[in-house]
Amino acid sequence: GLGIGLGTPLAIVAALLHVLNHAVMKSGLFLAVGGILDRTHLTSIARYAGLGRRLPLTMAGFALLSLSMVGIPPLAGFWSKWYLIVAALTDGQWPLAAIVGLSSLLTAVYFLRLFERIFVMAPTEQVVAEATEPRAAIVVPVLVLAGLVLVIGLGQGVLVREVLLPFATTLVG
Repeated sequence: GLGIGLGTPLAIVAALLHVLNHAVMKSGLFLAVGGILDRTHLTSIARYAGLGRRLPLTMAGFALLSLSMVGIPPLAGFWSKWYLIVAALTDGQWPLAAIVGLSSLLTAVYFLRLFERIFVMAPTEQVVAEATEPRAAIVVPVLVLAGLVLVIGLGQGVLVREVLLPFATTLVG
């Protein structure tokens, strides 16, 4: 919404990139959580302690997707937030840029607490201590989507320059 609301070509680019990134990141995160639910029947993230050791592939994908949600470079999520911030600042809307930064900070706090639970803490649930990786039909797409946030992040310059910016410039006018 912010990028569309600003209405500049750069803001439109940021919005389009953000939609793409969220589609990839959230799909991967939902698949990972679905795989965890399938294997453990846990419906509360508070009970995920120790899953990193039991589901290393699933949780590695989950971690990479989460870091992209936070906006850690060079992952895809960083770039859409970066472009949103630059577009807001270029338009003189520093409070909007601050809100994007603050939202990333809050997301980081949430995921860091979750990473501590998943990767540092010992399992507190018997079902976690006995868990195995989800089926390949879940793990492979999670890992592909996790890899995609890295590929989009590293290739964002070409995507922005060759596809999104020409489209946004035509759209805005």
